Amino acid sequence: MEGETIRRIREAVRRGALPAQFTPAQVNKALNPGGYTDLFTQLSRGLYRLKPN
Repeated sequence: MEGETIRRIREAVRRGALPAQFTPAQVNKALNPGGYTDLFTQLSRGLYRLKPN
C-alpha cells in the first residue's frame, strides 16, 4: 500500500494538485477530497496511525 500512496503523491505533484513541499493536510485534500485517506485513522489533532490491513 505504501508504494501506491507514494505513487499517488508524485502524480498529484506532477499535475499541480499538490505543491512540491506539502503538509499532511494538503496530501489528504489532494488524494481524497473528503479530507481523509483510506490508509490512516486520526487519533487526535496531528496524530495518526495506519489502519489494520
